[in-house]
Amino acid sequence: MAQLIINNTVFSFEAIAHMHQEAVTALPAWQQSIVAFVKDWFAATPTIEVKTSGSTGKPKLIQLEKQSVINSALITASYLQLHRGTQALLALSADYIAGKMMLARAMVNEWDLFCIEPSHISLLGLPPIQFTALVPLQIARLASNPLELEHLKQIDKVIIGGASISDALQKLLADFPNEVYETFGMTETISHIAMRRLSGKVAPYFETVDTNIILGQDDRDCLVVIANALNPQPIVTNDVVEMVDERRFKWLGRVDNVINTGGVKIIAEEWESRIASAIKHRYIAAAKSDKELGQKLILIIESNTYSENELQALKDALSKLLIRYEMPKEYYFIQKLNETANQKIDRKATLRSLGLSE
Repeated sequence: MAQLIINNTVFSFEAIAHMHQEAVTALPAWQQSIVAFVKDWFAATPTIEVKTSGSTGKPKLIQLEKQSVINSALITASYLQLHRGTQALLALSADYIAGKMMLARAMVNEWDLFCIEPSHISLLGLPPIQFTALVPLQIARLASNPLELEHLKQIDKVIIGGASISDALQKLLADFPNEVYETFGMTETISHIAMRRLSGKVAPYFETVDTNIILGQDDRDCLVVIANALNPQPIVTNDVVEMVDERRFKWLGRVDNVINTGGVKIIAEEWESRIASAIKHRYIAAAKSDKELGQKLILIIESNTYSENELQALKDALSKLLIRYEMPKEYYFIQKLNETANQKIDRKATLRSLGLSE
């Protein structure tokens, strides 16, 4: 029988579902989110309400069929060979689909689910964990502590999603002895529909987690997903991809982050990955209106303003990685890149904070 463990106290999911409201309101916010989802799950309704992240348009509330959520939970368990009695860890907010799906997977597949506060993640003191889902920022924080790092390496299977993974972090994960995967998905597909191995035998492409998931592209080269077990409607994404075959693809970036400079299209995320070795700070590529080019490529760096010598050294390093038309036309510096509520870099908000939005 599935169990939920919080602060060393074991609960059945049924007990959580029937918890009195006065007891719920006394809990910390992160635990209230867990209880809210479990209550929704046990409610006599065929759907649950979730908020999209904006992957396929503006964020909005949508209804997901509980049967589709069950299908997703079973698909993940099958793909990763996670069996009944798996000891899993919930370290993500249950306000978002990734955290909700960890709860659903535990209930559907009859796992023991240990719950810890997402903003204060620590693996110390936990029993052996076979499976967890984390975001890149959590991985980076754990990796900065030698003790936490060793515990992270002992988790049998780790999936990472929610934001892009830096080249430095990918290099670190490549040597991990356990199974670590990058995931691709969205709320509309009920979490991930594809994964890419990051540790051991690293995979260059994402592969669908089920043979019944059909992939294609639209006229923008954006991924189209047909997954009837998860969503009855085809899902047209804003993710530019390079197809390998009907089950594998390489993610290039977001179509809304394509910079058209003088008729040449630059995908921001792909460009950013190519210059990782040249910059030690966080950064993003962006577009700025230009009368001659239409848009010009700019580089925004999370740092104090570089000195003339530092900036020239950066330009010299970039010139070895980029061809002439790919070089930034302007450089901007910001103390902190803006982030969304779920810790993704908010490009539009960053541009607004610099007075560069149109």
